[in-house]
Amino acid sequence: MTSNTAVVDTAGCTVEQPGPGLVVCRYKAAAHVDGRTVRETLAARMSLPGSSPHTVVTIFPADATFEMSLFDRDIYQEAPVVAMTRALAFVVQNDLMESMVNLYFAYHPTRLAKQVFQTETEALDWARRQVGLPG
Repeated sequence: MTSNTAVVDTAGCTVEQPGPGLVVCRYKAAAHVDGRTVRETLAARMSLPGSSPHTVVTIFPADATFEMSLFDRDIYQEAPVVAMTRALAFVVQNDLMESMVNLYFAYHPTRLAKQVFQTETEALDWARRQVGLPG
């Protein structure tokens, strides 16, 4: 993280803006990802500087748990979120998390570019390419 990186810390997630058009949402160890946590993370994203859509890299720790009610609502169709999102990358630590992300988007298809990765490096390289930055 550089000194000009914008950072917003919430109870369940640290949201960073390491460069133009790029946001990293790093869920904390043992995070319970539920509606409240997601709303806080989205609010943190929306509070970052700039008005152009960004590519978002969301990183889930291996011990994160997910509230099944997250499947009830399509957060990527809400006007402010979709207007500020160019593409989505998810970093998962195991097959179950990958299945959860894929299942969410099976229930709630999106036109946004999205990809699931096993490593943060791969996800950040992909995200940088989405915003025209060198990998």
